[in-house]
Amino acid sequence: MSLHSYSAVALANLIGPPGVQDQQGQLGPRPNPTQPGAIAEPGQQQQQQQQQQQQQQQQMQTPESRPEAAAAAAAAMTVTGLIKPPPGTTAIPADKLDRRSDDDIAAWLRARHHAAAAASEKNVWAFWNAGFDAMPPWARRNVINWVRRLGPDWTVHVLDTVPRSETHVGHFLDESVLPPAFNAGTMDGPTVGQHQADLVRLPLIHRYGGVWMDVGMLLFRHLDDICWNAIADPRSPFEVGGFVMQLRPGVECMMNSFIAARKGNVFIKRWHDLFLAVWGRETNAYASSFHTHPLLRCIPMLKLTAEQLHAPEATVSMAFLSDYLAQVLCFERLRKVVEPDGDDGDDDDGRKGHGFSGPAYYAEHVFLLPSMTEMYHLQGASAWQGPREFELLSKRCVGVAEQDMEDDAAWTEARETVDYMLANTATMKLSHAPPGEVPFLADIWSRPEHADADIARDTFAAYMRYGSVHFDQVRDLTPMKVEVETRGVLRLGLLDPGEAVVDDDDA
Repeated sequence: MSLHSYSAVALANLIGPPGVQDQQGQLGPRPNPTQPGAIAEPGQQQQQQQQQQQQQQQQMQTPESRPEAAAAAAAAMTVTGLIKPPPGTTAIPADKLDRRSDDDIAAWLRARHHAAAAASEKNVWAFWNAGFDAMPPWARRNVINWVRRLGPDWTVHVLDTVPRSETHVGHFLDESVLPPAFNAGTMDGPTVGQHQADLVRLPLIHRYGGVWMDVGMLLFRHLDDICWNAIADPRSPFEVGGFVMQLRPGVECMMNSFIAARKGNVFIKRWHDLFLAVWGRETNAYASSFHTHPLLRCIPMLKLTAEQLHAPEATVSMAFLSDYLAQVLCFERLRKVVEPDGDDGDDDDGRKGHGFSGPAYYAEHVFLLPSMTEMYHLQGASAWQGPREFELLSKRCVGVAEQDMEDDAAWTEARETVDYMLANTATMKLSHAPPGEVPFLADIWSRPEHADADIARDTFAAYMRYGSVHFDQVRDLTPMKVEVETRGVLRLGLLDPGEAVVDDDDA
């Protein structure tokens, strides 16, 4: 058993009291970055970034001498006692964490931090079109825990499209990088928010650098140790990071729920240019069926199988799913494109000459991790059955008689599953089920009656939450090896609407 109970005071001493009110949460409006003079000069940027880090570090290092603060911290915890790290993990020192209260961090997230975004590439980008406060409570806690876990070196931004919002996308991106329907507020269809997120994630990374994460993501590992250190190291060949999943039999596709890159990245720019061209003047992805767009008709439609995902056969329309994931299809096209005057990737890094070689760039510069083991372990173990996942995570992890533990196979499964994820998976991504499918865990946690199920006292869900912030993995993380693609290469311009010259129809 990996859970050991101690006094609440001992726990409070471990995590420290909530910090003082974050002054950055009280900042007034900053200039729109599209206006002259909005971006600070390099020296000013560095000074602003240093000031921000110093303020956050001061808040993280609040003295623990006030009994009332310690008691408040203990009361806020949802797992009783001091928790021993499971095998394969170590406890993160308290001074490495942001120990402000959830309310203080939430207030900070509601403020605009454009100067920090411009001064450092260590940005986390997320989006919820109706604003941070409209997110389901469990998703808000995900983001708050990103701030808590990542510390002052990283700045988390949750952008929106709420009029006059401090965190409106318009404060960070120029309208020229977004389609007319986004700028006019006329996007429609069943997935407006999701596709608005698709449209902003790539230009944000290209302009500022950093990591995009969907708000359904729990971090079990620091971003530096997932892929950022490899991307930022000038000696490393890697420039883009992400997770792959088999969305067609035998074909690993990079997902768009986690994307990491430094600013100005050539692959990210081309990816967004392609996606923007597919959108054109459309208001949704389904009326014209994006997967049949001239730029994407050379990419096979997605085809999920039960064997690939360790799940029952999907009943959702593959045409609907392909339209929904049109940004992923754009990635698939880009990684196969060899532009005129480009090299096929045998001897260069994908950028030699006047063209661009997607196969070479993808093989040599993209840091890839398998999503079924590093992101979707829980779903694979439960066959994507949200009710089953909810049942396991709702089990009490402490205060259970030893005999009851031994007699309850589900309790053992819950303990082993959570301990394994904390030690052996980089993240956990929760998303909503497609129409007509069994509800996913995100659907269940989003119901009003389960608003606090992810932090219900002494449950495995609360233990998982605690561990995601306080435990560090000891394992090394090795990227997948990718060979230069030789089948299905598309020898045409990035935005060439003509018929593709496909070298091999089997790809």
